[in-house]
Amino acid sequence: MNGQTLTDATARETSSKFAAMRHFFRFIRPGAMRVGAQVSGSTSLLASAYVHDGDGTLTVVLVNAGASAATVAVQLPAQPAGLSAFELSTSSDGALARI
Repeated sequence: MNGQTLTDATARETSSKFAAMRHFFRFIRPGAMRVGAQVSGSTSLLASAYVHDGDGTLTVVLVNAGASAATVAVQLPAQPAGLSAFELSTSSDGALARI
């Protein structure tokens, strides 16, 4: 697979890049705005967050760039209007896009 593509004819939907983008495309919908997100206590955890006022959704993306699993606590400043449920999706080697 070329380093500039998400997948190829062999890997297809099993490509890790494709699975990561599938998460973004599914949960960060057109019209969402990026908002501030901070990580404390870790140098290998990356975060970004997106609010979609029209859909009433908040999407938080956490990327563990470390070699081992991480346990995290997510703190929200205030419950966004209309938010009443949470859904968690994860990806890792051998288990891509698991809800």
